[in-house]
Amino acid sequence: MSRIDKVMLMMKQGCGRRTIAKALNTTEWEARRLMSSVMNQVDTCKTKDIKETDKKTRKAIDKDYCRKEKGTIVTVISEPTGSDKGSELLKRKAGLKVAVLSDIHYPYEDAQALKLTREYLLDYQPDMFILNGDILDCYSISRYDKNPSRNIDFNEELEYAKTKIRQWVDDFPDAEFKMLEGNHEERLKKYVSSNAAALFNIKGVKMEHLLDLDILGIEWIPASHELKIGNLLFTHGHLARKHAGSSARGHYESYGCSVLIGHIHRLSTAWKRTKMGDFCMIENGTLCDFNVEYMKFPDWQHGFTTIEFDGADFSPRQHAIVDYKLIADGKVYVL
Repeated sequence: MSRIDKVMLMMKQGCGRRTIAKALNTTEWEARRLMSSVMNQVDTCKTKDIKETDKKTRKAIDKDYCRKEKGTIVTVISEPTGSDKGSELLKRKAGLKVAVLSDIHYPYEDAQALKLTREYLLDYQPDMFILNGDILDCYSISRYDKNPSRNIDFNEELEYAKTKIRQWVDDFPDAEFKMLEGNHEERLKKYVSSNAAALFNIKGVKMEHLLDLDILGIEWIPASHELKIGNLLFTHGHLARKHAGSSARGHYESYGCSVLIGHIHRLSTAWKRTKMGDFCMIENGTLCDFNVEYMKFPDWQHGFTTIEFDGADFSPRQHAIVDYKLIADGKVYVL
């Protein structure tokens, strides 16, 4: 088998000059020269398709990288590089635009931060909304001590949140909505389990039914589940560490994949590159009121995340709201 045929097939398999040089036991310069010869050959003979390379050639190439032992294929993985792709630049529209809102804590939301968020998203027009947990506070059924001045019952909280959620659906009629259960929504299950266990499995006392999510067309995702779109996993989160970024990293270490969380009310995006690929760790911020009775000066950030997908691949963009100003897409949203 000629070196040109071998290089041709390896290029079709996505190998770069370093991998080809190593396989041929030659220099990168020589590998680049051979690759240029292949490209010239393809350009001058359009009818020749690399896919039609004979099976004997394929088997000869495969022997360099794979071997079979008792039915098991053992594969040698080459060192990945980011510089050996084709030089042609391609541009296309993203396949899916997603907006992620976490930790609104109705009825203790920050109305100004939410107004800025809504105005930006009306311009952005996402295809999907992910309400990533703690959309309700469920203060009245919390097991924690309560402030007597907050005179609100659970039914009032439900009706208030239902009205606000319906407004999102009305403002974005073409978008798909999904709502994940956060630890604050889980307060209902814990309250019923502790105070009226016989009612625990009754459909009418479950959060998704009390909020009429099925009527609103919102998919409910319980805390026992996660949502995955492409290579990114969405979960409200169960770890809370001290510094921004560390909680998402803890979830990445648990799940072993790219992950977006809420729960800790901070904004952060970090990337990690391993032998198995690139992984993203996102903390989504909050849209709640910072004036809380259990903390004097919370280290929280108002904001949210938009994500654009190309198949399984994705690109996240965080939108911080600082001093009630949001800067994005060449615009300044300010009250």
